[in-house]
Amino acid sequence: KVFAQCIFNYYQNCEYLLATTDHDQPAPNHLTYFSRVYPKPSVEYPYDLYLVDKNALNATLSIRPIDWKLDVEQLKQFINTSIPNRQQFLTESTDINGFAVIVDYKIIGVIYLKNITKEEISNFDASYDLSIVHREHVELENTTNTAKLEWMTINPIFYINVRGILKEIMRQTQIDTLFYAYDPQYNETHKTMPDPQSCVIENFIQLRPRQFVYSSSDKITFGLYVFCRQFYAEDTEIINHRIVIIGNNDDCSYGLIQ
Repeated sequence: KVFAQCIFNYYQNCEYLLATTDHDQPAPNHLTYFSRVYPKPSVEYPYDLYLVDKNALNATLSIRPIDWKLDVEQLKQFINTSIPNRQQFLTESTDINGFAVIVDYKIIGVIYLKNITKEEISNFDASYDLSIVHREHVELENTTNTAKLEWMTINPIFYINVRGILKEIMRQTQIDTLFYAYDPQYNETHKTMPDPQSCVIENFIQLRPRQFVYSSSDKITFGLYVFCRQFYAEDTEIINHRIVIIGNNDDCSYGLIQ
């Protein structure tokens, strides 16, 4: 960060510091301070792109519950009109707890959590292997220390701060385990629920189903992710290699997941 600040001080007209990595070379250590720039769908790049924003480098982030009297106008500007079911994220709810990420009195991110019931945890345990959350019996799970992530979005220049934001929210709400159930709900015309950004899901661990799903007629119709308190101190490493699946049916993909 000191090196990046020196570069910005020298090139005072520059707003971004970019870095690229070729797929056939190890990822350098300094990328841990960069936010990843995600490619557009179905676009192949010979390299990955990362950036540091000058204004985000030394910004101070604060996380607090959404003030539904003062924050609504900012939320309307921040949450894009293309977001499915946008209105539910602009109104107060007794079931969903909303949090705002603030920089210089401006909202740069929002997170929505929902309380979880013991029945939902039982359904998760019936379909997925929950051993990674260190619970031998789902009956012992304390639902007051567990929640579900409904949705989260953040300004792209602050992607690198997602893990710290999740950590602070879990500290404020006193929860140890945060689930995210990816359920691709569609109606006749469009998707009914938005998905968190890739930078959010990359900090979660995808749980392994107890049986593979081969069609929509199977019982499991959602993917399950989890973020636990013990993940805070675990370092992440960028594996800068592409994975190529050779095969002509879904069994190849499931074999790789296995």
